[in-house]
Amino acid sequence: MAEEFRIDGVKGFIDSIDALIEAIETATKIAVRDGASLIERNAKQGFAGQHPLGTPRPIPDDPRPYAVTEALKRSIGRFPSQPYHASRGIWQQSVAPTMEYGRRIELGFTGQDSALRTYKQPAYPYLGPAVKKAIPELPRIFLARWNAVLERP
Repeated sequence: MAEEFRIDGVKGFIDSIDALIEAIETATKIAVRDGASLIERNAKQGFAGQHPLGTPRPIPDDPRPYAVTEALKRSIGRFPSQPYHASRGIWQQSVAPTMEYGRRIELGFTGQDSALRTYKQPAYPYLGPAVKKAIPELPRIFLARWNAVLERP
């Protein structure tokens, strides 16, 4: 962001404020993207490992999910691919898996499914812990992006 904010009379002042607002909006969009990327990375790193189909979990008491095919872990992504502008100063992006069973792994599931199979599956959260791990870093990410705009000459 190599622009300078120049003030030449009232119109120059208004133009300068408008340019600053636009620069802060852009910095916020980038910070949202960076924060969502951090959460996505944390979620993928939150899996305990892998084990073959049909074999028990290597460490039964481990609260983290294990992967069998890696499909769930690979399906975790940011949606849409870039943050979207909800309103002035508000940018949004979601982090979620695309695999249908992702929610059952995160929250657990007890009951009968639509195929009349009965489950008593405990929760193995991966998104909740990813967000919790990212929360202390998010202010630093936003402040760095905003300060880059505010500290330029």
